[in-house]
Amino acid sequence: MLKTDIPDVATAFMCIFNSPPWNEEWTQEESVYKITELYNLNNFLGLIVNNNYDEIIAFALGHHEIFHKERSYFLKEIGVSTSEQSNGIGTAILTELHDELSKIGISSVYLITDKGSIAEHFYYKNSYFQSSRGIILKKHI
Repeated sequence: MLKTDIPDVATAFMCIFNSPPWNEEWTQEESVYKITELYNLNNFLGLIVNNNYDEIIAFALGHHEIFHKERSYFLKEIGVSTSEQSNGIGTAILTELHDELSKIGISSVYLITDKGSIAEHFYYKNSYFQSSRGIILKKHI
């Protein structure tokens, strides 16, 4: 992914996550800010998939970091256009991501997803598993 892709990735992000099952309320401005923030992280690595009309229909965004004496990739955001879901594009972009990460010595990927969601099922289908070492904790302040 290049910096010039940010506006189009932001549009895809907004369209995907404002649709079911997420039904979030992202604006274009918020989406651009979020994608720019991710892009500017140290060790950012992002992949995009375009359709035949050069529109972005899928993306995988994150960064790698030292984690327990190894380099791990934190998959912050992944999305596939609603009209393209269940066509293997999500699995294909994950496979490409894994290949790219292996080439640069990354040995694991971690992520956060909604419990019981279709996304959780998608990750299990792609050989992800729930870590026995950690949990996610949250506090509203």
